[in-house]
Amino acid sequence: MAQRSPRRKKVQKLLSEKQMLLGPQNYQLLLIAVLSLMVGFGGMYIENEFLGWFSLYVSPLLIIGGFILVVFGIMKTDPSADSTETAEKV
Repeated sequence: MAQRSPRRKKVQKLLSEKQMLLGPQNYQLLLIAVLSLMVGFGGMYIENEFLGWFSLYVSPLLIIGGFILVVFGIMKTDPSADSTETAEKV
């Protein structure tokens, strides 16, 4: 049979050790991002004016910031997790 790929071994290791894929800081960033998106879209809905101050200036900034935080929250890596993986490889 063919040998298992290193990626599959890593996934099996995560499943066997019940480790979370993202760290606590990642989840906090994602929560802040979701709240920012909710406030941004909610502000646009509540004000319900095309040329309103909140829906024209504040809400788009909150929405763009929320999407940036989502990307940053997913891509951010934990430095302690990286050092642990490199120590195991040696």
